[in-house]
Amino acid sequence: MKRLYKLFAFCLIIGACLFCFCACTNGDSTTLKKGVTLSDIVDEIQVQISLQMPEPVNDATLVDLYYMDMNNVETYAGVAAMTITSCDTVVAVKAVPGKIDTVVSALKQRQQDLIDSFAQYLPEQYQKAQAGSVIVRGDYAFLIILGEAEDTINEDMQKAEDIINSYFQ
Repeated sequence: MKRLYKLFAFCLIIGACLFCFCACTNGDSTTLKKGVTLSDIVDEIQVQISLQMPEPVNDATLVDLYYMDMNNVETYAGVAAMTITSCDTVVAVKAVPGKIDTVVSALKQRQQDLIDSFAQYLPEQYQKAQAGSVIVRGDYAFLIILGEAEDTINEDMQKAEDIINSYFQ
């Protein structure tokens, strides 16, 4: 009987260790690799996937168009098409600890604005805006809306997400 209790305790400990190991290695890394900035990620996406007439996103743009309260932002980088014929957007934000949900909500509101804007105008851009996504990694959020052509939107979105993931450890 004593041997049975020891075996049960051993299995319980092994099970707890496996659970902890699996919980810690879920694939959604949340820490940037050392020396990496958000600008590095945005720049790499632009190198790999063409964006139409990208312009840097600044504080005023982030507040006015992206509904961002700068008190919730630790740092950011981004580019967006500043034309009425494209919704290309790559915006990366590191939220102040505890504010990621607010940042994500603001980025999703911007995406919805772009969807609404192109709903009756330029079907390819409407499709692109709908296919866009907000990617979250810990305190980091990325609004990605891009696609070099109508038939490559999903492929380009996946490529952008892979680029983002490659900069996290």
